[in-house]
Amino acid sequence: MGKNKVLPLLIVLFICNSGFGQSVDWERVHNFTTKGIDELYGLKVHSAVKYFDEVILTAPNDPRGHFFKAMAYYYKYFLLYEKEDFDKFIKASDDVIKVCERHLKYKSNPTEEAKTYFYLGGIKGYRGIIKSLYSSGSPSLSVLKEGKEAYEALESAITLNPQMYDAYMGLGLFTYVVGSLPKAFRWIAGVLGFEGDKKKGMEYLRLANEKGLYTKYEALWWLTSFYMGENDDENASKSLDAVLKKFPTNTLYLVLMANFQLSMNKVDKAFEYFSRASIVQAPEMKKLTYYSYAGLGRYYYLKNNFEEAAKHYENFLSLVSEKDDRWRNRDNSIYNLGVCYEILGQREKALSYYKQVKYNDFAILRVNRPLTETQKAILRHYNHGFAVNLEGAVEELERMIIQNNLTIDEFAYARYMLGSLYFVHKNYKKALSILKEIQSIKIEDENWLKPYAKYYIGQCFVNLKDKASAKKEFDNIGKFKDYYGERSLKRMTQRAIDKLD
Repeated sequence: MGKNKVLPLLIVLFICNSGFGQSVDWERVHNFTTKGIDELYGLKVHSAVKYFDEVILTAPNDPRGHFFKAMAYYYKYFLLYEKEDFDKFIKASDDVIKVCERHLKYKSNPTEEAKTYFYLGGIKGYRGIIKSLYSSGSPSLSVLKEGKEAYEALESAITLNPQMYDAYMGLGLFTYVVGSLPKAFRWIAGVLGFEGDKKKGMEYLRLANEKGLYTKYEALWWLTSFYMGENDDENASKSLDAVLKKFPTNTLYLVLMANFQLSMNKVDKAFEYFSRASIVQAPEMKKLTYYSYAGLGRYYYLKNNFEEAAKHYENFLSLVSEKDDRWRNRDNSIYNLGVCYEILGQREKALSYYKQVKYNDFAILRVNRPLTETQKAILRHYNHGFAVNLEGAVEELERMIIQNNLTIDEFAYARYMLGSLYFVHKNYKKALSILKEIQSIKIEDENWLKPYAKYYIGQCFVNLKDKASAKKEFDNIGKFKDYYGERSLKRMTQRAIDKLD
């Protein structure tokens, strides 16, 4: 056969084996895709994969079935961190890339080509995210390369079809994240061709949420995360309400909403969401349900019901191993459990938990120096002010402070907790004046109080829109050395400085 006849034959074979040439029920493909996405956001991964397999069976050379099947494994890995799901994601994403690259070899109309670039850019972007999660340390060159290719593909999708709204989701994510990078790292992104702009990134994500065909709720997930990171309580609340209205049994969003309510001091509202999360029947996501037990432990802790708090913390620890705990809820729960038993007068049991803590230096402090009875009372008053009655707690703390029988450290601790109460209730001017006083106190053993107070002084200035003063306070934290909680505070301070920049 002549060479000139081979190429047309290959093209015919490709067309006959693709969605372009065969008779495909595209309505079925779309309906099964949307049903699978709904199942996925309902955390029914097995059911979602079944729908996506049907899409692949109906249109094997269309990228969407392969893409969303890969995303099902992405989410399962992201939430449960099991290597089996990582391997399944990589295999499924390889299939997406093969299908997309095969389509791109043969030019179709701009609308179809834009869709192909969307799926190609999307899957390469998520491959970069998941590989970063799976590996320790900085992203490898291969991950950065894949990220660059993803960015370029998404840009191509929008260039070919500005109304390819799904592509704005991935592009918005890239644009926001790069815009959030510390200045020291932005030049790398610039060299790779990434443009960073947090405001534009949010606009792109909102556009995908409002007009996207398949990325509506994915965009909402990222918007919610960024709203919470920006302390935009109003929009965070709206987006969480929207997704829970659509997916009321999504354990991840229930726990997120509960923690969000805690951040706004709405403790009883948080209890409602933690309780809902604790009874959700999601067999594939039981580990997510277990995180609600840690939340319930926190609720009872803040309510000063330390016996009940201890029960929930112990329940959580019995169900979630260290290997499973990507977010270090376990370590915090172990420390809080130690404090519960300390307050309940069971010092030996408290010590057994403090000694298991790996990342929280305050456990070392409590091993060396038990809480005094006065400190226990101060902590109870703080919890009461946080969860129940601010005015009553302030009155009790101020009464303790004016008494002359407190040690220097107890006095400083009481001032710190009083300032912290005003801070969490967003009275930043009052918090500022109290926390500043701590810097002049000659503290003996609780050497963490001054640097931590300075950090919250800086955060008060941030919330009062005085960036220059905030930066000065954060910079001065570096002058403190060898105090309890130093590792954590250094990380918190660097994040705060990066955010200011």
